[in-house]
Amino acid sequence: LVSMTHFYVDDAKADLRKSSIRASDFIEDGGYKGNYELIQGRNDVLFSENSFFQTEDKYLDARSDYFELEDSFDHLFSEYDQAKDDLKELKSKKRRVEGELSDLQKDLDDLEDSLKSAKQQQPKLEAEVRQTKREMTSIYSSEASYNQAVRELRNASSRSENLKQEFVTAQAAHSKKVEQLNNDPNIAKIEGLKKHVAAIDQIIENKKSALQKLNDQKRDVAGRLAALRKKPKKTPAEVKEQARLAKQLEDINNQIENAKDDIVQQNAKKKKALDEIAILERDSN
Repeated sequence: LVSMTHFYVDDAKADLRKSSIRASDFIEDGGYKGNYELIQGRNDVLFSENSFFQTEDKYLDARSDYFELEDSFDHLFSEYDQAKDDLKELKSKKRRVEGELSDLQKDLDDLEDSLKSAKQQQPKLEAEVRQTKREMTSIYSSEASYNQAVRELRNASSRSENLKQEFVTAQAAHSKKVEQLNNDPNIAKIEGLKKHVAAIDQIIENKKSALQKLNDQKRDVAGRLAALRKKPKKTPAEVKEQARLAKQLEDINNQIENAKDDIVQQNAKKKKALDEIAILERDSN
């Protein structure tokens, strides 16, 4: 507008004076208007720049979202491919399992046929089982007897070895005793007294065993005698039995006293022999 105004001014210099007020007003109005449009244009530019930056931000966000979606699609495609492979493997497994199921069904049918056949043969098989059990029982018994014989043989072998060792030990002891007897006459006396003591011990044990039996008889006879004595009325046979039991009890008591005396005497003999052994051993030492 300013350029146009200058153009009009150059062409209308002659009329400038006449139209100065109008031109001045026009220029002033045009200036205001141009200034306003310039400011408005700057505002539009700023707004456009702002819109551009906002659009660019949206573009960058959209681009980032696109790349994320692209990555997601790649991941999904990878999972899709994996799922396809898994599906193929599952189908393969399905075919294999179906084949195995078919084989199992065939085996089941065979087993059912075998079961039917076994049921038909069950009585015969049961008889064979019973016979087999009897045979196994006999075998087990024979095996147990064999094992027992083996154990006894081993024990006998072990005892034989022990006896051999004991024999060697006894032989050595015997040789030593023979040597001692040749060198010391008291040794023979000591050995004889020891055998005498062993014989006395055996006599004492026999006497104690007899004494125990006598005490048992005494309790039995005394119990029966006490029962008869408690009866207010007795038959002649019971009176006779009471007298017999009383006599038997008296005899038993005498035997008990004699046995006790014998044990005391044997202990005295044993003590005397032991004292003699002690004296002889002291002298030999």
